Amino acid sequence: MEAEFYNKLHRRFPIAEIPALISDLGALELHSERFIENFEIICTRNPYYAKKLLKWMIDAPIDKYVTISQDNLDDEHLLEWIYPRYVDLLPVGPPSPTTKDIIRYQFGPPPMPSVDILETPNLLSALGTTGFRTWEAALYLSYYLCSEAGNPVYRNATILELGAGTGMVSLTWLKLHPESSVYVTDGDATLLETQLRENFVINGFEPAKTPRISLRRLLWNVDQPPQNDIVLAADVAYDSKLLPDLCSCLATSLTESGTQYALVAASVRNEATVIAFQEQCNQLGIAYTIIKSTENEDSYTRGFFAQCMTGPLLAPIRIYRLNLRS
Repeated sequence: MEAEFYNKLHRRFPIAEIPALISDLGALELHSERFIENFEIICTRNPYYAKKLLKWMIDAPIDKYVTISQDNLDDEHLLEWIYPRYVDLLPVGPPSPTTKDIIRYQFGPPPMPSVDILETPNLLSALGTTGFRTWEAALYLSYYLCSEAGNPVYRNATILELGAGTGMVSLTWLKLHPESSVYVTDGDATLLETQLRENFVINGFEPAKTPRISLRRLLWNVDQPPQNDIVLAADVAYDSKLLPDLCSCLATSLTESGTQYALVAASVRNEATVIAFQEQCNQLGIAYTIIKSTENEDSYTRGFFAQCMTGPLLAPIRIYRLNLRS
């Protein structure tokens, strides 16, 4: 339970909702050393959030909600540490719209991986790119990949990710299968060379020094997809005007690039757009199956919400498995 609490904080769980979170977790015990270790990581990445967290802990107070213990009696007790640490952070003001944060996403208890993502969520409307925040469909597909980590088909598979954005899906794959070859593609060349590349470095991967990790621009229905075994894509079917090029790219990969199948996670913001995606697939001879959906209220969906979400979904999510119609 303590690890799950830290997991939520690394995701920037809303401070005002922490009492409800603690209630859901049950009898929560915080170890002083572990809390301070996790707090300092958060503070380095988002000092304003860290400041608000400590203010809540002082005002609540925190020992009203949790049991506090320490493994080493010589170490500073959490209740003695909080106030002076909060005073240190008093000068910290709110972030600007361009302030970056590194969010840690954890897809389950070890050995499931955690992925750190550099995000600038408030820049989407200003710059017209989707690569500055991690979208829910990418989390859902990553969670699925973790649940299928032992699938023998995945061994030594070469992966092509379309519309990589922050790189969440490819990074999750590499954390699970570190010896894989991965083509990480997006239509935004600037994003590929800046924030996306930085996310790989943050997670311990150096694309410039690792030939099996290729970050490259790929324009759908213009550029030839590289040879691959599996295509991965999340939140790429959001605009009906883009669907013909997207589906043509998928068809080309399936027919000419050796792709066995594609996994596409789609947020159902508009049912008509999803229907148009399915119709485009049919026209191009691509068979599709919905293999997972948040619309199913089963244990899998509940696990995804508990592990990966800090609030309600913006829209239902489906994972499509695509292959050539036989």
